[in-house]
Amino acid sequence: MQANQPAPAAIGTRRRPALLSLSALLLALVFAGCCSEGTAPYPFEDGDTLEYRGFFPETGVTSHLRYVVEKKGAGFIVRRYHAVESKVGGRTEETNLASAENVCDRYGRVKQRADGRSAGSCKGNYCFLWLPPSLRHKGATLKLSEDARDAEVIRELRRDGLDVLLVTVGSEKFYYDKSSGYLVERGRFGKLVRSSRGPI
Repeated sequence: MQANQPAPAAIGTRRRPALLSLSALLLALVFAGCCSEGTAPYPFEDGDTLEYRGFFPETGVTSHLRYVVEKKGAGFIVRRYHAVESKVGGRTEETNLASAENVCDRYGRVKQRADGRSAGSCKGNYCFLWLPPSLRHKGATLKLSEDARDAEVIRELRRDGLDVLLVTVGSEKFYYDKSSGYLVERGRFGKLVRSSRGPI
């Protein structure tokens, strides 16, 4: 063996850090791939609020819906408050719609319904207020609960000056801001008019 050649033990020592680095890189790539195919946790903080306003021309009534996020363990509940307004009767006092306050996991999927019914029968649930980045493209699907039908991203379009994604759950239609992921309109039932998360 020549003097300038490293001993076999030294070669093995040099290869080991390189193999460890390669293994770490492969694990990171696998993890990133899994995450990109899945969903991200909701970005809500305790006390976050989103307010929606909808108008029903056939009755002349304006609907006011306010959603308040309350953290619950690793998940959250969305507290719903509702008031209606008409030209004749003015605006009613805001009431809490406790029967629709579902318990959701950190990904927005319904785990327990306030009315005791199966989470799978919950179509267009009210935890469904945000669309994860990995699902903001045509053809993406999102589970609303363990046994509910999937929500599907149908197409991208321009609406009210925003680039939005049309998402359907059965006959229900939802529109999400493509940039932030927040629900900005739920059919005729309301458009987002105020949010504690700042401008949408």
